[in-house]
Amino acid sequence: MNIRFWLTRIALASAVTVGVSAVSSTAFASGSSVPFTDPNQVGSLTLCNSHGQPITSGSLLTVPFVWRAVSSARVPAGYTRATLYLFQPIQHVDPGDWTGYQLTDDAMFSNAAHPMAQATYADAPLIWPDHTMPPYWDDLYQLRMVFSSPNKQPWSFSYPTAVIKVTGNTWTLVQGGGSSCTDGTAKSMESFLLPKSETAVPKGTEEEIPYADRTAGAKKGSVSPSTTQAGGSSTTTAVAGSSSSRSASAALAGTSSSGGGSSAGAIAGGAIAALVLAGAAALFVSRRRRRVV
Repeated sequence: MNIRFWLTRIALASAVTVGVSAVSSTAFASGSSVPFTDPNQVGSLTLCNSHGQPITSGSLLTVPFVWRAVSSARVPAGYTRATLYLFQPIQHVDPGDWTGYQLTDDAMFSNAAHPMAQATYADAPLIWPDHTMPPYWDDLYQLRMVFSSPNKQPWSFSYPTAVIKVTGNTWTLVQGGGSSCTDGTAKSMESFLLPKSETAVPKGTEEEIPYADRTAGAKKGSVSPSTTQAGGSSTTTAVAGSSSSRSASAALAGTSSSGGGSSAGAIAGGAIAALVLAGAAALFVSRRRRRVV
């Protein structure tokens, strides 16, 4: 018996096994904890921050949710744009019937082997869809990349995916990853269509979020004012429905008027303040991504 021959075969087999395990754990982090499968899934998604680094967790308040999503699978032939969607898994319901929420606008990408969806500061934080369509199945969401192209129907027959788990005001990647965030470039259509002040300038988050920390037991809209960092400087922002915004409304209403007109003045001022706040909220919501069914 050639001992060297068999030792070489054993070494090679071990190396292959280790390599496969490493790739599998990178591409699908904690994949065994996902209780569902999607027959239309082709490839995985890697989530990236603004520095071109893969990330596996974050805050629901971060704007945008992620800076970029990268597919491990090639784009279908003839498609040139990618969009990131969030879907709500529901047990005993076909994945094709899950409710979805558009997280980014269409993005043009440079590498067909690794198409990318690109976000801007005009896109919403994850807490928006988490509020309107909360996760029902083990606190999990599925992310999908949908492809499109001018004069073509969106390609939704197959798609790369990732799965995240929401706990309180944080999310964690439980399935996905494995690609480089810098294997190409991408540019959102928002960057062409919206003013630079809307897409390239960081904004506060919590003034845009009428929703409390889900684990704090607080009422919706009661998030406290917070200080957010933007380019090294800090700015304090108030949340609609918080004590600060309520104080502002009270100031507009005028609570210290004297005589019989004080009550009428307070009511009129309060009505004006409510209309202003409602109009601002409606304007902001109208510019956010919309749910898709």
